[in-house]
Order: sequence, then structure tokens, then C-alpha cells
Amino acid sequence: MLQAKTVSNAILSRKTGKELWKDAGLMLICILISRVTILDGLSPFGISFFASVFLFDLSTLPAFLGCMVGTISANSDLSLYYGVAYLIFFVAMSIISKRKTKVGMVTVQTALIGSLAISKLLYHYIDSMLLYDILLAAADIFIAALMVYVFSSVLSVLVEHNKRTILSNEEVICITFFAALIILGSAAMEIYTYSLRNILSIFLIMLFAYIGGTGIGASMGITLGVILSLGSRIDPF
Repeated sequence: MLQAKTVSNAILSRKTGKELWKDAGLMLICILISRVTILDGLSPFGISFFASVFLFDLSTLPAFLGCMVGTISANSDLSLYYGVAYLIFFVAMSIISKRKTKVGMVTVQTALIGSLAISKLLYHYIDSMLLYDILLAAADIFIAALMVYVFSSVLSVLVEHNKRTILSNEEVICITFFAALIILGSAAMEIYTYSLRNILSIFLIMLFAYIGGTGIGASMGITLGVILSLGSRIDPF
């Protein structure tokens, strides 16, 4: 009896440790993705990935903390705007999750769009709002809502990796985009003066080319180039 109890305690502790590692990995991914900024400081990818977490019943608190840390560390002019959006979305989805047994895509998209819209109105209530700000907010909401579908495909592969043996072309593209965003989130990180972004970019291109052939490697390289160029600020003069 004592031996059986010891075995059950060992299994429970092992399961808890595995869950902790998953939460730590999820938090790290949220930190990197929420650091990604494009165009004029837009960062819609973090809240899109955070919204996808609710669709798969993953740990939401580590994801929320990771997104907040990533947004603050990005040092963007819109960090306050996205921080408020994360908070509104987290509170709203926590209330909805308690009332519903399963959260659907429509519910997540509605909460996402509403959180970004309310946060934008509160942000510009203090400051003036121009037509350019309205167009920028519309682009931000559109990209965020669209990326939920991309991250949902990625999480479905990661969560069900034991059951999946073949990936569709759409899932490969989504995973490539996801990996490129993580690399872009590691910008300005260096190891002994070596750029972590460049190292990860070359490694992923070689890895995808080795696993899927030259076509997949070329697709990975093109995707990385496009996304990294969107995250770079280049002066026109």
C-alpha cells in the first residue's frame, strides 16, 4: 500500500513538473511574439496568440504574464495601448470561460476586436485622434483578427503532435510564419556580440531544408526575409 502511494506521488510530481515546463515554454513564446512590431509600432501578434490560447484550454495566466512582459520590454510607443488591451481581453475571456464550457472562435474574435477597440479609444481619449490613427487602428484590428486563425493552426499541431504524422501545406506555412515571428521577437538579443536573430534564421532555414527539401527551405527563407523586413525601420533617404 505504501509502495503504491509512493508511485502515485511520483507520477503526480512528474506531471506537475511537465506542466510547469509547458507553462514556461508558453510564457517564453508569448514574450517573444509580443515583442514583434511592424510598420509604425504595430504589435498585433501577441494578442492574437494570446487569444488562440483560450481556444485550446492552455494555461492563460502564464500567457498573459508573458505578453505583458514582452510588450513592456519592446519599448514601443504603443506599449500602454497593448497592455490595456491585454488586460481587458484577459478579464473578459476569464469571465466568459467560467460561464461557458467551451469557447469558440466567434467568442474569441468578438472579445479580441472589442478589447483592441476599447483600448484604442481610451488611449486616444487622452491624446487627439487623427484619420491616420483610425486607419492604423483598423489595420491593427484586422491583422490581429486574421492571425488568430494562423496561430490556431500552429497550436493544433503543437497540442496534438503525438497524433499528427502528416502536415498540410497550410499548416506548414503557418508554422513557418510562427517561427519567423519568434525569431523577429529575439531582435536586439546578442550572445557575445553575435546576433541571436541571424543565428536562428540560418539554423531554421537549414533545418526546414533538411527535413522538407529545398522547396520548404526556400519558402522558409522567403518568409523570414519578408517578416524581418517588415520589422526593420529603413529610412527612405
